[in-house]
Amino acid sequence: MEMAAVQCLITCGKQTCSPKCVAVNFNTENATCELLSAQPNSTSDPHIIRDDEWVLYTEKRLKVNGGPGTWSAWGACSTTCGDGEQTRTRACDNPAPAYGGSQCNSSDLTDTRSCNDAECPVNGAPGTWSAWGACSTSCGDGEQTRTRACDNPAPAHGGSQCNSSDLTDTRSCNDAECPVNGAPGTWSAWGACSKTCGDGEQTRTRACNNPVPARGGSQCNSSDLTDTRSCNDAECPVKPGPPGRPVVSVLNDTANVTWTPPQDDGGAKVTNYNIEMRRSDNYTWMLVTTDNDIPGNNYLLRGLTEGVDYELRIVAENEVGTGEPSQPSEIFKIVTVGKLKSSPTVAKRQLKSSEIYETYDLAVTSRGHIVVTGGSNTKIYASDYSLIKDIGERFYHVTVTSDDRLVFTDSSSTIYFYTADGNYMRDITVTGSSYDLRGITTLSTGQLVVCDGKTDRVYIVKQDTGNATPLSASGTFEWPLYVTTNSKRVVIVSDRYGHSIKGLDQDGQVLFSYGTRGSGEGQLEYPRGVDTDKEDYIVVADASNDRVLLLTPDGMFHSYLLTESDGLSYPRAVWINQDGHLLVGDKNGQLFTIIYRENGKYNTITYSRTTDFE
Repeated sequence: MEMAAVQCLITCGKQTCSPKCVAVNFNTENATCELLSAQPNSTSDPHIIRDDEWVLYTEKRLKVNGGPGTWSAWGACSTTCGDGEQTRTRACDNPAPAYGGSQCNSSDLTDTRSCNDAECPVNGAPGTWSAWGACSTSCGDGEQTRTRACDNPAPAHGGSQCNSSDLTDTRSCNDAECPVNGAPGTWSAWGACSKTCGDGEQTRTRACNNPVPARGGSQCNSSDLTDTRSCNDAECPVKPGPPGRPVVSVLNDTANVTWTPPQDDGGAKVTNYNIEMRRSDNYTWMLVTTDNDIPGNNYLLRGLTEGVDYELRIVAENEVGTGEPSQPSEIFKIVTVGKLKSSPTVAKRQLKSSEIYETYDLAVTSRGHIVVTGGSNTKIYASDYSLIKDIGERFYHVTVTSDDRLVFTDSSSTIYFYTADGNYMRDITVTGSSYDLRGITTLSTGQLVVCDGKTDRVYIVKQDTGNATPLSASGTFEWPLYVTTNSKRVVIVSDRYGHSIKGLDQDGQVLFSYGTRGSGEGQLEYPRGVDTDKEDYIVVADASNDRVLLLTPDGMFHSYLLTESDGLSYPRAVWINQDGHLLVGDKNGQLFTIIYRENGKYNTITYSRTTDFE
């Protein structure tokens, strides 16, 4: 390094020293010329060094060439993708040029490099349209299409695709009208069936009008314009089956015959019924309704002969012909009807206390055997009151069916069936609830009618299943206890706590009511047993008043048949036997027989379980 001329002037205290070069950071405090002259030459920058009293001026001028300093950080890239560039710089400060020294080369102070050299995304754009495609129809309103690719340019490096709507173009073509092919229209209604029964056929048609063929279009196939189907394929009617077995009730010389329609009418309406009769004095079945059409289910047969056994059967007719006959009715005969006596004849029998000490109910079989329930016993007596059998069960109420079966209740939900000789057959449990079954009787249909002390209602019960249907509405009775029916199927019930007798039709409607609580005429107190004779007169056991009443068929008072003066005590059970005699049982085990018609015979119809005609 070249040294310039140096002039040193220093005043040290009051001394002036000869020129010397001063060392860097020389401290002039208490400096002396000797000390100053002892300092070596310095190549440092000139300094002015001061203290409180002295000033040392030192000036040195040496040439210092500049040198590059430290690089800065790289600057931002000039692009976000593609070929970019970034720069860094440094100062000419290591050292900085001085005392005439040279500057740094500018090329040494700036540096560049490439950056972000990844490819930039290229967004796709549509190319050239293709030729138009074929028309979608050969006539009418058609459409054709052309397309172009997304290739001008194709999308690359994540660039966006073209919009699909920009790549397809459509236009109308072939708008001339086309031929119209005919098609079938709406079907007509089906025509009449070719037969009224059996395998018939019916047809329907339609026109070729949906649309009508036009401009050379094709016609409909004829097979598409006609349709057939089977009809009336049900079997043709045949003769009807047999009606139900007829039921006969007789008044004087006239028989009222009723029956149920045949279960199978043969497929056609029954238009007439014929009644055939067979007599014990003529062995042949004879038609008795030759001049009459009988569209209904009942008929009055007049002019019958007293003392002759009769059977009837019913034959149904329809449009095809006459069907099979019904089963014959039970054998019946006409007997003289006695007038009501002004003063009934009364006979009394005391049953032994060991046999029956308290009568609850009684019934008489077709053989005249008397069935009595009471206390802990149920016994069967002959018509001369001799004991036939002790059944050995405690039952409360009893009735006899049309086929001479004994039917009992015991204040439970069970009904018991016995033969007329007192042998157990079967029992059924009445469905639907828990019951306190009491009085019981039968309808001409074979169904049972029974009173229930829990619901205070009367029920119709099927013998085979035990299914129960209420007959009386709730509230009709306070405690229905005994029940019977008459020839018109009116159900007559004694209401013990209602102190009355009520007659119900088969719909449960009250037809008549007799009695209020008391002992006068028109009054009852705790009535019990009830029965009807063949003219539908009603016999009632007026228990607490110790008397038995006869009411007219419509429930009006007629007369007293038995009273306390006859020895009667709290009558419970009543029954009218085949001879028209009234039997009454009371709480003391007494059995009364009352004849209240003039000739002692009341029944206008008697039944037999066997026949000599078969």
